[in-house]
Amino acid sequence: MFEIIKSLCREEGISITSLCREVTGSSGNLETWKKGYMRSDCLVKIARYFEVSVDFVLGISKSRKVCKINEKVDIQTLSGEEQGLVEMYRKLSIRGKIKVLSTAVKETDEIKNLETIENK
Repeated sequence: MFEIIKSLCREEGISITSLCREVTGSSGNLETWKKGYMRSDCLVKIARYFEVSVDFVLGISKSRKVCKINEKVDIQTLSGEEQGLVEMYRKLSIRGKIKVLSTAVKETDEIKNLETIENK
């Protein structure tokens, strides 16, 4: 996690110390981050700062894409199958929705990995 955050900081041209100050109000938490510990609210702030997913920051996913749950889509532009999926999704509990989104991200990562292997 710490190496990923360092890499994101390098890409953006900021120091990890500056990021730590911005996220937590001090640089004192930097040592804790190096050990792999971070409060969940700080993790979310970092993901939002870099516009990446929390799973990416944690190293769980190679996809930087953020799932935008509240993104508006005109349902009329969807196929019948897609509309059916939306209706099923809407009936799920929060826990069910999280599982579906997690599975979708994993499947997307696997497809990207296969495409990368095929293109080599």
